[in-house]
Amino acid sequence: MLELTVVDEKTTPLYTGDLERDLSTIRTVKQAMAIVGGLSKPSKMPSYAYNLPASRCKMGGRLNTVPGSVCYGCYAADTIEWTKRKCAVAGKWALTRYTMHQVQDALEKRYQSLSDPMWVPAMVFLIRHFATPNVNRGREAVEYFRWHDSGDLQDANHLANICIVAENTPDVDHWLPTREYDIVHKSNPPENLCIRLSAHMENGSPPNKFGFPTSTVSTGDKPENGGDRCHAPDNEGKCGDCRKCWDRSVENVDYLKH
Repeated sequence: MLELTVVDEKTTPLYTGDLERDLSTIRTVKQAMAIVGGLSKPSKMPSYAYNLPASRCKMGGRLNTVPGSVCYGCYAADTIEWTKRKCAVAGKWALTRYTMHQVQDALEKRYQSLSDPMWVPAMVFLIRHFATPNVNRGREAVEYFRWHDSGDLQDANHLANICIVAENTPDVDHWLPTREYDIVHKSNPPENLCIRLSAHMENGSPPNKFGFPTSTVSTGDKPENGGDRCHAPDNEGKCGDCRKCWDRSVENVDYLKH
């Protein structure tokens, strides 16, 4: 079980291959899943997502010891010490699935897969696959994808690889929440990739000086700093028909602390 929140400094290799040629070597969903370590499917979301260990977050690794930060009480806390800190504030002890060995192993496998030279083609293969409806299996086309329902960007190459994936899956809208302002502030993502900068502190101001849409976390009945409040708490914890997080025209989405 991971017990450290110190992250390593390895650089994600930038994909420079021939995408269509590499895609031709991937024959099955099982093969693609093995390359990327699988996808996640959060019950709240309308479709698939991809996650990494929260303990691998760069900015989060610094913020998770700061009381009042969103990371301090992160729902994806995956170390015992981190969990103890957040539970001390909540006044109750509760382990989450993120501290389970099998979940940690799966997330770490996804983190390690970022170095695989076939990661980009495999992600494109999977998203294209699920974006294609299968009438015989009763599967509707996936139109939305979330990056990092836990974890965050590792470096500029990681973001560049995600941009390549988004560019080559134009029928899908991608949402990437991040605290790595320095990585994204000079980027030019494709139109179907909504990069949304997350405020670091509860009831903190949105980081809107970078020109990207933002998100905040508030503790009150109404957003502390304006924006559109996420309605999931009033909708059995689910997105339902709402897609504001994916919508670049929505300047700030505010989440009620939970």
